[in-house]
Order: sequence, then C-alpha cells, then structure tokens
Amino acid sequence: WAGRPAIPMFSLPFQQAWRLMAAAAPVTVRLCAQARRMKSRSANAIADLPGTDPRQPREILYVSAHVDSVRGSEGGDDDASGIALVLELARLLSETPLRRTVRFVGYGVEERLSVGSYQHYLRRARNGMTRAVFGFNADSIGCHMGLNHISVAGPPALKRLVERVMRRSRCVGSVAEEISPYSDQFALNMIDVPTVWLYRRTHP
Repeated sequence: WAGRPAIPMFSLPFQQAWRLMAAAAPVTVRLCAQARRMKSRSANAIADLPGTDPRQPREILYVSAHVDSVRGSEGGDDDASGIALVLELARLLSETPLRRTVRFVGYGVEERLSVGSYQHYLRRARNGMTRAVFGFNADSIGCHMGLNHISVAGPPALKRLVERVMRRSRCVGSVAEEISPYSDQFALNMIDVPTVWLYRRTHP
C-alpha cells in the first residue's frame, strides 16, 4: 500500500510446505519463477440493507469477504467460503428489521494485498465508509484442516464479547487482539473502526 513495496514473494501449497517443515534434515529449496504483468479490471460488489431506526440511520455495519482467488485455484476455501457466509447472513438479516444499516461487500483483488478494499478506502468520503462503526470479515473459513481463529481489532470489551459468543456456541478456536494488513478488514482499521476477522489457521 504505502510506497508500493516490491518484495519478491512465493507461496507453496499447504501439504508441500508441511512436508518441508516436517523434514528431519535441513532442506534446500531452489525456486524458479516465471512471471508476467498485465492490466486487468475488477470490481467490488456492494449491497446495503437499510436500517430502520431514525436515530441511527447513518451508521453502517460492514460484513465482507472477497470474490477473487489466486491463479490456478478454484477458490473454494479462499474465499468462496467467506462469500457463502456473507450471502447467508444477508438472507437471514433481511428477515429482521435492523436499527443500523448493514453493508454486504464482496471485495475484488484481495489476493494482491487487498486492492479492492483499499480502493474503497480511498473513496470513503463518497461511498459512506466514514460512517462505518463496525466490520466483520470472513476469509478462508471452509478448509477441513486447521483451527478457527478470530482476530479482533478494537476495545477489550469486543474481545470479551467474541469469547463469550464462542463459549455459548461451543465453537472451538482461538481469539487474539491484533491488527493485520492481510485481509480486507484492515481498510476499516485505518479509520479506527473496530473489526472482527474470522478465518481458519492452517499453519502453526
């Protein structure tokens, strides 16, 4: 984002990386990459469910996931699983009058360091993002391996609330207070909006 850092980066499929980490002897890895740059288009898909309380009509709750995936992947976990959750929440919440407006977002180009949410952030004065009071982001929640993890950025009371909900629902996983730039909720954190990011941690 800031300054557009150009740091070379590689990623490996989970099972291959796991075998390398589990090897008893030191491992030497040789990487050969072929890359190209090209212009492309993307878009954010946004739908608002208007609030009904005249005292709080301008406050917006964000519920988000991302619509893209990495090259060569069907994107079932990352992040069709998150989009499925966003759509189901939209269906359920549409049946109940809500005090605040809920904005459902499918961000584009998350896999290039959240370009879609960053562009939304740059246009925040026009698109109403400045009226956001909370954000919930779901990214890679469908993998059969790993453990649920919830990243909380906000006041201590928010972390306690998340932990209480997890206990009541008997959800197994971990909760941590942290700000991470590696998914779309970070754009809200940049304007001091508290967020909860749900994902499945598939590495130690």
